[in-house]
Amino acid sequence: MRKRILSCFLAVVMLLSLFPLSALAAATDVSIASTAATAAEGDTFTVTLTVPPVEKKVMTVELRINFDNSLFEVTKYEPPAVDGATRTASPVANANNEGYVSVSWESTAYDNTLDFSSGITLEAEFQVKAGASGSGVFSADTTHCDVSWFDDQDTFDFVNQINVPEDAKVTVTIAAAHTHVLVKTEAVAADCETPGNSEYWTCSGCGKFFSEAAGTTEIAEDSWIIPALGHDYGKATYDWAADNKTVTAKVVCSRNASHVIEETADTTYAETTPATESAEGVGTYSASFKDTHFTAQTKDVTIPKLTHTHVLTKTDAVAADCE
Repeated sequence: MRKRILSCFLAVVMLLSLFPLSALAAATDVSIASTAATAAEGDTFTVTLTVPPVEKKVMTVELRINFDNSLFEVTKYEPPAVDGATRTASPVANANNEGYVSVSWESTAYDNTLDFSSGITLEAEFQVKAGASGSGVFSADTTHCDVSWFDDQDTFDFVNQINVPEDAKVTVTIAAAHTHVLVKTEAVAADCETPGNSEYWTCSGCGKFFSEAAGTTEIAEDSWIIPALGHDYGKATYDWAADNKTVTAKVVCSRNASHVIEETADTTYAETTPATESAEGVGTYSASFKDTHFTAQTKDVTIPKLTHTHVLTKTDAVAADCE
């Protein structure tokens, strides 16, 4: 009887071994992606390992991205904290150029499960090292990507519940070093109305801009623009016509003598103090202007004394008599 039971047990084990682990564990495929397929020396890009939503009571998670440390270095890596879990995270660069970034979250208590119903991600920013060439592969580690959870019967299952496919990797090709071919733009002085620019150089190959001929100091587009200076008009002058019936006002820009504002205004006249035979009078011409560079002007003129003209009435002669 015992032999029969043992035989049946072995048969069941052999039958189960025919099924892939992913089918038994309801495995979820891991994927990996990069924000750049090609990057040059000094460029940065982000690699993200993603696990789809896990609708289980998760207890532990471990994720790892492998990379070639001779070509790339980690510049930014900060996995998020997860409520109710302790987090262990570190970027590692081994002597044999096998670098990796990893993270693990572990529940702080047996009855405290973790919520990854929105999915799980491991994200890191990398930079191409100086002198690097060729291409490098970023891959999900097949032995260090696992999730454990309670099954539907609330039995804790330590078996790896995610699957890392063969294509869970991404290649980043390192672009050949670029040699700038610089074209100089000469400096142009700004004037009152037209912006100028400082000298700068543009690479005809990559389109980047530099402040010097060596091409070491990159500058932003349009950073070379010098704003127009604006006019600097001096004190206005006023030229009265000989008959005082018009006044011409003018201002000249101190930065450019060809920039002139001129306006001619008609005058009005009023006798402010009438002349008499004994005293001169005063007349005033007034002019106002539309342009704000000019102020109202007045000019007093003298009114001559009135000349006296006799108006005579004749009285005829009368002869005297005795009385």
